Amino acid sequence: MSIKNNQIKVIPVVDINIDELNVRTKDRGDKVEELAESIKEHGLLQPIVLIGDYGNPPYKVIIGQRRLLAHKHLGLTEIQSIIIPELDTERALLLSLAENIQRVDLNHEDKLNAITKLYKLNNNNVSDVAKKLGVSKVTIYDYLKIDEAATSKAKEYLTNKKVSKQDVKRIIKIAKGDSEKADEMLDKMSELTKFQKDRLIEISDEKPNLNSTELIEEASKPKKIYTIVLALTKEFEVALNHAKSELSLEAEEIATIALRQWLTQNRFIKS
Repeated sequence: MSIKNNQIKVIPVVDINIDELNVRTKDRGDKVEELAESIKEHGLLQPIVLIGDYGNPPYKVIIGQRRLLAHKHLGLTEIQSIIIPELDTERALLLSLAENIQRVDLNHEDKLNAITKLYKLNNNNVSDVAKKLGVSKVTIYDYLKIDEAATSKAKEYLTNKKVSKQDVKRIIKIAKGDSEKADEMLDKMSELTKFQKDRLIEISDEKPNLNSTELIEEASKPKKIYTIVLALTKEFEVALNHAKSELSLEAEEIATIALRQWLTQNRFIKS
């Protein structure tokens, strides 16, 4: 079904409800006033998407609930809409999540919950979910790993943007299932450099019994670093930037992984 091929209708806002399968649940009212000002000045640039049978309200908004709330904030009584037939759970989730997954302002918890639901609806097949959403399998694995292994505090911090997804992934590796250690590390990550964060993972593998304070002390000790400067062609630069985005890794991390793999495959490092 192509949403673009559906005709735009003008629908009374009183006839529209929020659908329970809309992925945005935690911050529905976030920045509504700012969006309302934009709509007031420029008009509605993109119609919302509703589920239902045209002429038989009420309808359920599956895409564009903040645009709907902005219209209500402005006191507008009608909104441009595209109406599509009732969808099954998976299709409704896909529509809502595909609209929002690449957006920075979508709450992490909403993304996490929606991806987990889709994963279960697709018989725990990561490849299918990634293909349907148009993202990498690594992205899906990241969210599933966080859902499975991150503490409640870590998920709360992610939702409130107090910690990055990359740091939560690091903490999962460092804590190795120790929730107390993981939560202690959460409050300390912002004080550490990227080098120290990476060192924490190495040290936690070498000395898994160290507590969070001891780990940070070890990671803060000087270590000899060998720096290599690479002259990349445009092709490699584009590929590296794409990998950074898809894998949520820094360029140095990708280069280190690639170098380690090459040295191991060619037996310069004993595996």
